[in-house]
Amino acid sequence: MTLSRAVQIIGAVVTLSGAVGAVVGCGLTDAEVTERCDREQTEHGPGTCFTDESYDSCVAAFDDCSDARIDDSTCPLTYSCE
Repeated sequence: MTLSRAVQIIGAVVTLSGAVGAVVGCGLTDAEVTERCDREQTEHGPGTCFTDESYDSCVAAFDDCSDARIDDSTCPLTYSCE
């Protein structure tokens, strides 16, 4: 096998891996994450246990997984992956 052929094969594998990762990941876009966490913030309203820390927790959870769960037994509220 020539070096150029090996480079072509490696390039094809990397391209295919990236495509599969994009399809399998199916994560939320930054805009979708922001929209969800803004909605959470609005639903809980001011003066509640939804703080800036809660918002950051929401963003981190939805960035890591598309379906986050809220722990409303804590104050401030926290989010995590299910």
